Amino acid sequence: MRSYYKGDRDIILVAIEGTFIAYLYALFLVLDTIVNFIFYQSCVKNDEDQKIGREDNTKICIRGAKCFQEIV
Repeated sequence: MRSYYKGDRDIILVAIEGTFIAYLYALFLVLDTIVNFIFYQSCVKNDEDQKIGREDNTKICIRGAKCFQEIV
């Protein structure tokens, strides 16, 4: 079986391409880990807020048919 490129590429270029692909994959893993950590922290904070009983102070009071008042 012969090579697809028939010697058009040097082994150095193939090695550089492989290194570049490995670098991009490692970068993707690091970014994915950071995003997952931030998401996890927001879930933990939200869970702690619910256990303590904290909630948003935003309430909507309905008065009459068309009057909405928002208390912040």
